[in-house]
Amino acid sequence: MKIKLLKENFKTFGYCAQYPILVDENFNIIDGQHRFVACKELGLDIIYEFSEHKSNEYMRSLNIASSNWELSDYINSYCNEGRETFVNFVNFKNRNKLTVTNALIIFFENAKPKEIREGKDMKLYKKMDELISLIDDFKDLKFTMSKTFVYALKTLVNKNIGETNIQYLIKKRMLIEQMASVEQYLIVFQNIINNKRGGHNKISLI
Repeated sequence: MKIKLLKENFKTFGYCAQYPILVDENFNIIDGQHRFVACKELGLDIIYEFSEHKSNEYMRSLNIASSNWELSDYINSYCNEGRETFVNFVNFKNRNKLTVTNALIIFFENAKPKEIREGKDMKLYKKMDELISLIDDFKDLKFTMSKTFVYALKTLVNKNIGETNIQYLIKKRMLIEQMASVEQYLIVFQNIINNKRGGHNKISLI
């Protein structure tokens, strides 16, 4: 989306030479990745400038100030530095073919954007394999990989409601419709399971 907007802007106004793409002595891009791709796709001349700064730390600080980077950019930056947590995260995301958003939900206990940008070592989610397996059990629902549904399944795992109840919910999964919030999904899960249990020992997910 960002590259598309840049291309439209360049087509209308041209590329402003006052904002060159910063590179190090090896022509590695320090700042201006999106501008580089936009110029390349439009066949425009690449206007660059050498910078004495080479580190990923400088790249991050520069983009924090200009709000250019997305979470995936920070993650890849730390990964390129060999930070074990982020390397393992990227491998996990790629291995399970997940979006960055869903991978963050599943891989970490509670990943906050600020902590990701600062490169903090966040607590891993101990039940990530169980959650991945549960997501796979619901894969035939068209909204399985929506952020709210993944969050709802994670909440379900954390509730420890028992394997029998989980399996019944999986069996009746086609009764589940797409919802707008995690809480709405939990109410649906709760109603499906409690319908089976009748009036005995009803569960509460809210």
